[in-house]
Amino acid sequence: MRGWLFPYIRSRVLPGDFHPIVAYLFTEYKCNLDCHYCWAYDNRVKGMTEDVARRSIDWLYDNGAGVLAPMGGEPLLRPQFVHKVISYGAEKGFFVYLPTNGRLLRPEVIDWLADAGVATVNLAVDCYDQKPRLPKALVPIRRHFDYLVKKQYGYILSTSKTMRPTFAMRISRESRSCSTGSSRRIGRDTRW
Repeated sequence: MRGWLFPYIRSRVLPGDFHPIVAYLFTEYKCNLDCHYCWAYDNRVKGMTEDVARRSIDWLYDNGAGVLAPMGGEPLLRPQFVHKVISYGAEKGFFVYLPTNGRLLRPEVIDWLADAGVATVNLAVDCYDQKPRLPKALVPIRRHFDYLVKKQYGYILSTSKTMRPTFAMRISRESRSCSTGSSRRIGRDTRW
């Protein structure tokens, strides 16, 4: 069973003290944006290797985790790598949650990630339109957001605590207005 609730219930029922529910797998330490509150922009630390990712996912699976979130920096700086991580995690039965600033989401990347088995994409934004030192805005990624909604792929639009409530209501209205009501069966695709 994939989802958020099942790992939590399982963690409460199984004996012992260590039952991870959500696993944040830091696959990348660099980011393509320079937000004033974050350390990841232009970071020199190398990202995770494929071997370490597989071993980590296996260990998390063996210890009962049910939700996997490839993190960063920006996980999509290496789209082929994050595709492999998502695919491997989904094959193991993880609910895979991908947080991103959305700047590197193009329609073909969105489709590849959906085909890999991503359950939901979390588009993290700080403001509607870009502001100095707050580059995580909806306007620059609007086409990608519309594509996610149109294809009815799972998404979450998260906003910072400094966001005005009117912004969240505006996004909610706009996402409903661009939904087409059509759906697409998602299969696996390993092309890169």
